[in-house]
Amino acid sequence: MVRATRQAPSLNGRANGRPASASNAARDLADARPAGAPWSMADAAAFLGISLRFLAKLADEGKIRSFHLGRRRLIADAELRRAASEGTGPG
Repeated sequence: MVRATRQAPSLNGRANGRPASASNAARDLADARPAGAPWSMADAAAFLGISLRFLAKLADEGKIRSFHLGRRRLIADAELRRAASEGTGPG
């Protein structure tokens, strides 16, 4: 199995080497949500264009604040949009 390589992810909303359809899908995901609703980790990672594992690492490091609701780990809408606009990416 051959894996495709891609550039380092960015949290600032830029395509960063991804196909244009990926950023459109992220916008559609954000538009379909009720205003202010918390994001699941999987949806937040898809919105930011990063892996779930990298998002969990950012949350563990305190770069993105998350909270638990039962067993689920969620990210507040305002926090996710703040992280996306600030570009809290690697390096």
